[in-house]
Amino acid sequence: MKEFDNIFIDKDATRVKVIEALITKADELTAHKLRIGVGERTIRIKRLLIRDGDPIFYHKEQIIYDPTRPVVEDELEVTSLHGLFVGARETTLKWGELTIEVAALSTEEADVLNTVQGQPAFRLEHIFYDLEDKPVSWGQFLCRGDRLKFTTKVGISKEI
Repeated sequence: MKEFDNIFIDKDATRVKVIEALITKADELTAHKLRIGVGERTIRIKRLLIRDGDPIFYHKEQIIYDPTRPVVEDELEVTSLHGLFVGARETTLKWGELTIEVAALSTEEADVLNTVQGQPAFRLEHIFYDLEDKPVSWGQFLCRGDRLKFTTKVGISKEI
């Protein structure tokens, strides 16, 4: 696999810019998260989700390398969190853990999101598990703090 230069996938109003997709070796953190040995092969994907010309999410992900699965092809079609589960093909994911926390953007992350280092951001970390409850991917979506808003309703619904 190779790095990608300016590849865009357009799904409705969201564009995806693939920054990197390559086979690499798991470092200690990746190995721990994916329950594999340090140095085992993984696929590293970095992409930017863009809406209305504005960078919204920077997604970095490590996936356990499996030469029998079209992992990169499936992943490149994902433009939403929902898409991580349904994708374009039959899913092999059973469940996942999602953690949302506040973070300060690194220089790399700030550059990709068109802002400054240290900018407050939301980090949505994910670990997805296969049908045998083994982790298959680990990554994070990063969103500038001024670009994300959560809204929910509480209490008794007006609908009966």
